[in-house]
Amino acid sequence: MNLNYTQNSPSGRFSISREKLSKSHGISESFISDGNQPLRKLNLLDIEYGELEGLRFNERKASIYTLGKLYDSEDLKRELGKLEQKYGKEKLVRAVRTASLVFEENNLKSIQTFIELEDKYGEAVIEIASKKISEKNPDNPKRSAGYLINTIKLIGGENKNIPSHIPPEVVSPAKPEPDSEAVNNLLKNTA
Repeated sequence: MNLNYTQNSPSGRFSISREKLSKSHGISESFISDGNQPLRKLNLLDIEYGELEGLRFNERKASIYTLGKLYDSEDLKRELGKLEQKYGKEKLVRAVRTASLVFEENNLKSIQTFIELEDKYGEAVIEIASKKISEKNPDNPKRSAGYLINTIKLIGGENKNIPSHIPPEVVSPAKPEPDSEAVNNLLKNTA
């Protein structure tokens, strides 16, 4: 369905409400959402959710869907292995955990960015920002890589007095739950 709509769009993107898609194809709205989430996690579909702030749910604009490029999962594993060699397994796992909060656990660029942000601002800042983002619903437009990156930068700028050697548990006791499947797969595939 996503492929059909994007191929027929000059921009390679499409925006149709789940309600209209559901009626057009005789499937439930939850079936659409449930089918799109795995594609999103695999970095094969980007979903830009309509803003909800200050609106009732039925006033929300339709999401914008953009297909990602197909990639070789073996290439991704090799590149993750290089990151592990360069930064260490623990830092890589933390970056994948952070990326998984915004459904980017298979996006090498996002993982690399979260590693660099941890180097710049420290693990504690990443954990604080991650906690804030993890509290948002999966279809909240603020649960995105861009918003998380900006939150990290904002917190990093506000909290320069948090030394990097202070464990995140001290600053932010409630750690976000990682996408355990993504982390386990990463650990298996980079071992």
